[in-house]
Amino acid sequence: MRITNFYDFLNLGHLQLDKFVEIQDEMRELRQKDRMRDTVVFVEHPAAISISKHHVDRDMKFLKVPPETLKAIGIPIVMLDRGGSVAVHGKGILGCYIIAELKSNKSGSALLCSIEEWVMRAFSLIGVQLYPYPPGFKNKKIPAAEKSKYRGLWRGQYKIATRGAGIKNRVSKFGISINISPNPSLLSLIHPCGIKDYTLGSIERLTKQQLAVGDVIELLKNTPL
Repeated sequence: MRITNFYDFLNLGHLQLDKFVEIQDEMRELRQKDRMRDTVVFVEHPAAISISKHHVDRDMKFLKVPPETLKAIGIPIVMLDRGGSVAVHGKGILGCYIIAELKSNKSGSALLCSIEEWVMRAFSLIGVQLYPYPPGFKNKKIPAAEKSKYRGLWRGQYKIATRGAGIKNRVSKFGISINISPNPSLLSLIHPCGIKDYTLGSIERLTKQQLAVGDVIELLKNTPL
């Protein structure tokens, strides 16, 4: 499945994660009522950690620092109505969120895969190759039920982007978050998606390319969907 050229783009700039969730839910309701088109929403959030409200106890185990420490340094934990597991947000991490009506024969997983393909195509245009799994993944002995958490975007041994979606009445929300140029200390706070054998990385640190979030947004907008 590919995203079509009928998608609109909306850049919300910088917005607190919990405030964005409210706006996103309003947008999804508008889409359900056919009062807006399928839309890709770009946004950065101040530092925050999100977990799935469906798996709170599980996701809290994947924090590398106690919740009290996070609170003391001003990083909130936000529970979200989505799939996936624990994720980090912050300056230099671009959220690409999809408000879209799924066709009857399409799934949320298929939508996420198409988003990954779109982002990989975009970065390949500037010579940055990303992959949906870490190298040698197929040879690792991982239970089938665990394999989905490794999906995302990878550069070598480092996870560059995490994904997760929430589907209601055939309309999606959330999508993929790309680590472009965040502070490395932010990436060290969690085991991404519950993965303890790999760590998070960023495009800037791994490619030595200095990319502004705005430039990446323009790159994505100008990449065929």
